[in-house]
Amino acid sequence: MALSRTRQHVMRMLEYAKNLRDYSERCDRDSFLNDALLQNAAGMCFINLGEFQNRLPEEFKLQQSGIPWAKIRGLRNIMAHDYVSVDWNLIWEVMQDGIPQLINDYE
Repeated sequence: MALSRTRQHVMRMLEYAKNLRDYSERCDRDSFLNDALLQNAAGMCFINLGEFQNRLPEEFKLQQSGIPWAKIRGLRNIMAHDYVSVDWNLIWEVMQDGIPQLINDYE
């Protein structure tokens, strides 16, 4: 039986969140802040998280009220539209603190 579209979107979000977790486990803050390749990879993961979040039905997001949907969308918008002013220290903090929580919420 095929997964529902909502479930497919959540699974994709989980995949990108796990990628972000894996990236942050590969290095420390200083290494991340000096590695444009990792920053670009993380940026694309955040963009994709936000894209799939936008595809979720509002009723689903209301049922999952503990997940910071607006922050996910906002971070996606910054990454997509204001990339040159990204605060990579903040992104590192999100990767260290927010992403593991997001993974726990999805699993």
